[in-house]
Amino acid sequence: MAVNTTRNPESRLLFTREELLYSAIYLTVVGILATVGNGLFLATILHRKRFRRDPHMQLLMNLAASDLLVSFLGYPFATISSYYGYWAFSDTLCQVYAFVSFATSLVYFQRYYVTYVTFLEKRLSGKLVWGFIVFVWVFSVIWPLPPLLGLWSRFVQGPFSISCSIDWHDTSFSAIIYIVATTIFCYLFSIVLVATLYTIVLRHVMRYHPTVIHSGGVPVRSSICCGNCLGLKPMELHLLKVKSVTK
Repeated sequence: MAVNTTRNPESRLLFTREELLYSAIYLTVVGILATVGNGLFLATILHRKRFRRDPHMQLLMNLAASDLLVSFLGYPFATISSYYGYWAFSDTLCQVYAFVSFATSLVYFQRYYVTYVTFLEKRLSGKLVWGFIVFVWVFSVIWPLPPLLGLWSRFVQGPFSISCSIDWHDTSFSAIIYIVATTIFCYLFSIVLVATLYTIVLRHVMRYHPTVIHSGGVPVRSSICCGNCLGLKPMELHLLKVKSVTK
């Protein structure tokens, strides 16, 4: 599998050493917080049998596990490379980094479904949840697998030489088809999913809780604070806050 990951000295000029240092410090802080936060969340859930059997908690556990995977196989490589100013690892680790980053980025669309089922109190069975989790991971692995194996497109160092991703500059017909396919089935699919689920949730809020959604000072339960560790967006956190005061 031929992979072009040659260091490009000119690409380093796109960022100054100071800017790369700031980036490295930021990634260090975020990586530590993500590891500690998700680690504590998983430890808490696994420690309580009742939580482990809760289908909603199982979905959150899957999100936390994917975040930890990024913390172990994503942040360290990008952070150290930022300190060096170039990709400081082998081509093999470049492939691993790109594969994990791509796969886990697709897993994140699950969080929109988590917000949806939590807010609307959808009943979930254990089989349904585990089937959904398996589907999410299979879907997330299928797309970055061809570049990893060199079957369709490829993974190379990014334009700044401190991370690795799909070769966006490959103009071959096969590479263009792959980029178009991933754009449609990954990016656009996520947009449609978000728009659909959030529309349902917001219609529910406007219909049944019109005053709460516009009121300030919404109290936050301690469990909602874990949302920041799971990468939930402000909109998702606000919906969960609204849910916490409408029970």
